[in-house]
Amino acid sequence: MTDKNLQMLEQAICDYLEWIKSGEYEGSTMRMQYSLVLRDFIVFVKNNTIAWDDTFNLDTLKEFRKYSRLPNSSHAIRGLSCYLFMHGRIPQPLRKPDCQIDLPDIYEQYLDYHEKNRQVPYRNIKSIRRVLACFHDYLQTHKIDLASIGIEEIDAFLVEF
Repeated sequence: MTDKNLQMLEQAICDYLEWIKSGEYEGSTMRMQYSLVLRDFIVFVKNNTIAWDDTFNLDTLKEFRKYSRLPNSSHAIRGLSCYLFMHGRIPQPLRKPDCQIDLPDIYEQYLDYHEKNRQVPYRNIKSIRRVLACFHDYLQTHKIDLASIGIEEIDAFLVEF
């Protein structure tokens, strides 16, 4: 990682910790734990010369968890990545691989709109994604076109769901 990228990471972590401190999250214990983890993360990234584009991916997180024995290491890094994503500094937040359910584009657009424009929290987006996946499966199973659904089909899905 270049000095400039390392400075970007350090600044991002400072901004994130300030954001946590400002009241978005409660609890000084968590802030202290996250602060330790994120300082450890800076050292890890620097020692492994990880490029900015590779800093927030699942492979890096996996290696960092092996490196750092601090509690909440995954939570702190995922939280930082969500913060950076919300502020347009990285293209996508770190997500658990089992949480990603691929859906047709129309559903993805709906989720993207809610996440970006309505600022729906990621945990709610995960829940909505799971419901939409079941809804899509229901439509496929019953050979119902999304464009032609009516209230009866939605009611039938809800009863089955």
